[in-house]
Amino acid sequence: MLVLVWAAPALAQKSEVDKDAARALVQRGDSLRQQGKFRGALEAYQGADKIMGVPTTAIEVARMHLKLNHLVEAFESFRKAAMYPRKPGEPAPFTRARDEAARQ
Repeated sequence: MLVLVWAAPALAQKSEVDKDAARALVQRGDSLRQQGKFRGALEAYQGADKIMGVPTTAIEVARMHLKLNHLVEAFESFRKAAMYPRKPGEPAPFTRARDEAARQ
């Protein structure tokens, strides 16, 4: 019992570290995309998506695959973003990303 109580804060801290890392990767991806460095942006977005696994990161991966003319990968990534289950009270950007992915 003591171990579980002690481990819980460590798990919560790791989650925040992961979220911060994902945010940094998305910001890096955004910067690289603006510079026209789509391959680097793709790698950054893929890293963020691996950490977070949410529609907003998946759709960025899809967009970069499309920019790089990776049509099969773009299709699969759009499908992945569109298929995330809807959750009550989810952030509006998740819904928008899922809906846009479904249109693509």
